[in-house]
Amino acid sequence: MNRWLYSLAIVLPALLVAHEAAAVRNPDYLSERPLETAKGARGRLVRPVEYQPRPAAAASWQRFLAAHGSWTAVWDADTGVPLRIAGEGLAVPGANASPVIAEAAARALLEEQLALIAPGSKLGDWQLVANVVHGKGDTMRTVGFAQHHDGLLVQHGEVSFLFKRDRLFVIGSQAVPSVTAPKPAHIVTGTEATAKAIAWITTDYQARPTLLAEGGVSILPIIRERGDDGPVIEYRVVKTITLDLDSPRAQWDVYVDAETGQPVARHQRLMFGAGTLKYNTPVRYPAIMRQDFVVPFANITIGASSLTTDVNGGFSYNGAGPASVFASVTGPRARVSSNGGNGATSLISIPDAGSGVWTGASTPTLDAQLTAFVHVNRIKAFAKAELNPNLSWIDRQIDVTVNIPQTCNAYAGYNELNFFVSGQGCENTGRLPDVVYHEFGHALHFNSIIPGAGASDSSLSEGVSDYLAATTVEDSGMGRGFFAGSSQPLREIDPPVGETTWPRDISPDPHATGLIIAGALWDLRKAMIEEYGAVDGKRRADDLYYAILQRAADIPSTYVEVIAADDDDGNLSNGTPHQCMIAAAFNAHGLLDPQSMLGIGLVTRDGLSFAFDVTTPALDCPLASVRQAYIEWRVQGVSSTTPTTFSRTGDRFAATIPAQPDGTVLQYRVTIVLENGLQLIYPVNPADPFYQLYAGPTETLYCTDFESDPFAAGWTHSASTGSDDWEWGAPTGEAGELDPPSAASGTKAVGQDLGIGSNRDGRYRDNSFETLTSPVVDTTGKTGVHLQYKRWLSVEDGNFDQAQLLVDGGTVWSNAAAANTQLPVDHIDREWRFHDVALDAQAADGSVQVAFQLAADGGGSYGGWAIDDFCIVAQRTGPALPVCGNDAIETGETCDDGNTTSGDGCSATCVDETAPGEDGGGCCSTGADPTGALLLGVGSVLLVLRRRRRAARA
Repeated sequence: MNRWLYSLAIVLPALLVAHEAAAVRNPDYLSERPLETAKGARGRLVRPVEYQPRPAAAASWQRFLAAHGSWTAVWDADTGVPLRIAGEGLAVPGANASPVIAEAAARALLEEQLALIAPGSKLGDWQLVANVVHGKGDTMRTVGFAQHHDGLLVQHGEVSFLFKRDRLFVIGSQAVPSVTAPKPAHIVTGTEATAKAIAWITTDYQARPTLLAEGGVSILPIIRERGDDGPVIEYRVVKTITLDLDSPRAQWDVYVDAETGQPVARHQRLMFGAGTLKYNTPVRYPAIMRQDFVVPFANITIGASSLTTDVNGGFSYNGAGPASVFASVTGPRARVSSNGGNGATSLISIPDAGSGVWTGASTPTLDAQLTAFVHVNRIKAFAKAELNPNLSWIDRQIDVTVNIPQTCNAYAGYNELNFFVSGQGCENTGRLPDVVYHEFGHALHFNSIIPGAGASDSSLSEGVSDYLAATTVEDSGMGRGFFAGSSQPLREIDPPVGETTWPRDISPDPHATGLIIAGALWDLRKAMIEEYGAVDGKRRADDLYYAILQRAADIPSTYVEVIAADDDDGNLSNGTPHQCMIAAAFNAHGLLDPQSMLGIGLVTRDGLSFAFDVTTPALDCPLASVRQAYIEWRVQGVSSTTPTTFSRTGDRFAATIPAQPDGTVLQYRVTIVLENGLQLIYPVNPADPFYQLYAGPTETLYCTDFESDPFAAGWTHSASTGSDDWEWGAPTGEAGELDPPSAASGTKAVGQDLGIGSNRDGRYRDNSFETLTSPVVDTTGKTGVHLQYKRWLSVEDGNFDQAQLLVDGGTVWSNAAAANTQLPVDHIDREWRFHDVALDAQAADGSVQVAFQLAADGGGSYGGWAIDDFCIVAQRTGPALPVCGNDAIETGETCDDGNTTSGDGCSATCVDETAPGEDGGGCCSTGADPTGALLLGVGSVLLVLRRRRRAARA
């Protein structure tokens, strides 16, 4: 089933200011993932991140902090490996000047922290691939290592160490953990491997590619998209076959099984561009003012002499008077050809000490050659002078092909740029300097990466290439003139409303996802210019942009690389000169840990009263403060909501919903609006966008918190198809945000594959039909009967997988099913959610029995049901509800020790924990849900969707 996690991109869209979707995208025929698998579950779209370690890494992380002081980390949520660790640094005298000292220090720390940085690997698995100085003034040094296993390279497995001022202060890890890949019995021949790779592409694209290169044998980690089948990480021993397809235009590294030659996965090597335009500026496209540009580094001929113009387009020759110059679009830094043919030439008469002009204004195919040649040389000159004067690739000749007989696109390779002719309403892309700069940005990125540290992530590359074009032309509207007759930009990286944020705006199109980092860089550029002026501010921002090109692995890793480049003492724990400016720009695009960056505390509820505190952020930076906060609430079953605004007293925000009649079920959501316009909205679950609460006292008919074995107390479970995955015990969070990391109360819960048993991955199985059934509960003579429990449910859209609550065999609740199956609304709670269901109709016959059921289709599996604090209650009338924790044993209590703490002999619900056969209390909060119930953590899941949420109570 070819569906991706739309929940990443559809987070409460109706409540956020929308902006037009970017029109630039990969061609429709290349709708592929960064790693497109041949069969089975897909490779992940992006790297999800968290800001706290997984339980398996917690001990290693604490040992690291105990040994080395103040550091923070961003964690790969799929692998559990720290993507970036940054902090106060370790003194390494002489490291920046000496590659030997730096390598020794890096190896020593790698050996010491191997279990943290690269769990499951051995020190001998890591081979040095880079030891280079870089940065403005060569102030930094990176030592990079590539991962191997049993002598084979592990694709994309890297570890790096960054030094500044003789301090090791950033560690980067794209290591993959616990590699297991047995060597094949024999290696497939190149002929057979190539034939099968070609057959795969031919079948998918109805066109036969040609072989470019046959690579060696390596290990390919396939990190799966969450919710798909199979292990999170699969390791395959593969052979790489590089194929090129002329029409439709594409180029792949195809990974085939090293033993059988069967296709495993492929990676698209080319970076494409296309889209719509939004507004007009001069000297950007053919419809507006043209300018005579000097032509640097062009090969020319005067008589029998072959010359090359200098950086200012100048040349000298023997003799006096006008010169007949045979000009070309070839030079030492660029060679332009027209659709595979030779580049244009022209004989131009140039007066002595004067100038001559070659124009192609009336001939688009010639104009494309001249424009591409001039602007490739201009952007190369900028890159060499301002970004990296030591990058030798800039001085090498790059192949530029224009007038390719396709339309509405352009693409780049490692040392090639390609542009299409006009047609279908699109301009010839070789005539658009913006597009030339953008495509050059890809090649610059590819060739700037420091091995062992950075990576050519497609979304990152699109974003930084957009920024390069925008900063070069001084306009955030990138690509004006792309569509003939239009002045609109392809993409606007600084929209007037609706900034793109991570992860809300993650898209299968890397151009759209790239707008997140492009926008952050542009906001930083604006702030730098405001602080330092147009020239110096731009230069400072561009320097930080280039640090990303060299060392960032993807968009989530960019912030650490920017502050590392900005740092002045090799110690990130004391801040950097512009850290607050950088943090503000990146935070506005969801690229920081918002809980620590914004200083917004947890929202708590006491009955119908809500509150949260704001504190000074960890960085002590004046980031976006809270402008306002409000609760939207309604009685369940009513469509309209009533807003109640939080009032502020000092650092506390508080709000109270008006009193409600006993037995009322309310729905509510909380919105916090920041000064920069960003909205934090809870809950974050488009399939179930309101929390619930029950007002009034209740009488308990049956309650369990699952601290004792439910299956010994009358609960049953089964699977009519597939495997029976129901488990009881302490949840492990095995499936990340799709599974609870702990119980809602106490230590235990019941659910589908909680990660407790062996060979567990936290997910339900495909094509399974599983049921958990409660004991029969007596409801004789009771009215106002409700089911109240806590759930952590993650399941695909109801069109594909159905999670249902059944009472006495009839369905009383099921997960939402989208009207459009192409835009599914997956149900992912990401926290413990209180759920109330009225059962009067079912209870009228004197008993109820509840069943939790899940029916899964043949593709895509999530965490399924997790259940805790299960109660059947009735509306209470008569004497007041006993107050647990007042040190007085009242009707309905078996103990009261003056507190509501479980585990001390008297439970949180005043049940004697020492009495034989008791559940031990701590079951579901009924009635008004007394003081201290944790509502939600506002460390914005809207901004950091993949971060594991703290447990919520409602």
